[in-house]
Amino acid sequence: MAYRTHETDGQSNNTRMIWFIAGGVLVAAVGAGLYAYNGGFAEEDKVSIELTVPNVDVPKVELPKVDLPQLQTEPMRTPTVK
Repeated sequence: MAYRTHETDGQSNNTRMIWFIAGGVLVAAVGAGLYAYNGGFAEEDKVSIELTVPNVDVPKVELPKVDLPQLQTEPMRTPTVK
């Protein structure tokens, strides 16, 4: 029985992985450079947003009064079995 050997184009999988990582680092470096060029890392002025709500003369809505059940004030007892 003959064993087949896989022929490659001269580059191992490790070499391809290293080139892939290097390309990713290069893309990240270019992106960070563009972000810094546009002032992304510079200290920015603080932004203050103020919201004022107009005063509207609307009568207050009275909620209906509801009788709420009272909480039990005595401790609970374990039922006894006879």
